Amino acid sequence: MQKKDHAQYGSRTIFGSEEKKCHLYRIGGVEDHIHIVTHIHPSVAPAMLVKDIKLSTSELIKNANLFSHFNGWQNGYRAFTYHINSKEQLIQYVRDQANHHKTMTFRELVCGIAARTRY
Repeated sequence: MQKKDHAQYGSRTIFGSEEKKCHLYRIGGVEDHIHIVTHIHPSVAPAMLVKDIKLSTSELIKNANLFSHFNGWQNGYRAFTYHINSKEQLIQYVRDQANHHKTMTFRELVCGIAARTRY
């Protein structure tokens, strides 16, 4: 399975179930983290969604032996909310995530996104 296929397979594993009441717009990752652009139904607690994502992807990664050095996800997570009008900018950001991380620190990236998506 190629690296690009991992993300697609993982996204089906994470968001394949209607019971999560979420819509995945884009998922992407680099070596040490992932970004997800999603719509979360008001009845879904972000902490529970992240827990489900970590559990399902940990199982996927281990069972499919996708990343030999994977020992599990870190504790905690970061979540940001944005106005729906920012959706296309966020999708584009995640699509180009690897390129962004070559030229900027994580802090610079977050501050830049926040500045571009203020309403």
